[in-house]
Amino acid sequence: DNFFRSATAIAINISEGSSRNKSQFVYYLKLAKSAIRECIVYTSLASKREFMDARATEYSRNQLMELTKMIGALIGSLQRSSSFVADEEDDF
Repeated sequence: DNFFRSATAIAINISEGSSRNKSQFVYYLKLAKSAIRECIVYTSLASKREFMDARATEYSRNQLMELTKMIGALIGSLQRSSSFVADEEDDF
């Protein structure tokens, strides 16, 4: 139940943020990254309780870590492009 809630929050935050301005999008992407970290914890807990086998646990963790990297790269790109626009505006 908690894993599903956190996994859903990842998609909801990305979707909600994508309709906002860049700084708000970054905020929602950071919320999505927090939800990913929650999913990683729930994966570890499920593994320790033997609800998931080692293969499923590794797959889940790898997918979540890859998603973290992709969102982190998107955040970095948005922040760089925002500062680039701000720098250009200062020049005028």
